[in-house]
Amino acid sequence: MHHLQFVTGYRQNEQLRTSFFALAADTFGLELKSWYQEGFWDGRYIPFSYADGDQIVANVSVNLLDLVIDGNTVQAIQLGTVMTHPDYRRQGLSAALMEKVLGSTAAAVS
Repeated sequence: MHHLQFVTGYRQNEQLRTSFFALAADTFGLELKSWYQEGFWDGRYIPFSYADGDQIVANVSVNLLDLVIDGNTVQAIQLGTVMTHPDYRRQGLSAALMEKVLGSTAAAVS
C-alpha cells in the first residue's frame, strides 16, 4: 500500500489543484481549470482527498448549499467528484474519505 496523506482545502496549492483537475479529466472527462479560473471554486467547495506526494489519487468533494424549502432556508451538503485513480482502487479510500466528510460536515449543517 502507498503512503498517502489526507489533504483538504488546497485550492491555492497549484500542484495539488492541477493534479485534482487531471484526475477529474481522466475519470469523468471534466475540464475544471476554467471553472476554477472563473471563480467557481470558492470556500463552499471543499475537496477531501488523498495525495501520494503531489498527486491527488482519491477524492470526495463537498458543496455547502443553502436550500429554500417551503420558504425556509436550510443548510445542506452535496457530494460530488467522487473518484479514485485506477492504481489506487480497492483500498477503501473512498469509504475512508466519506467517513472524514461525514465527521467534518455534520456539525456544519446542523
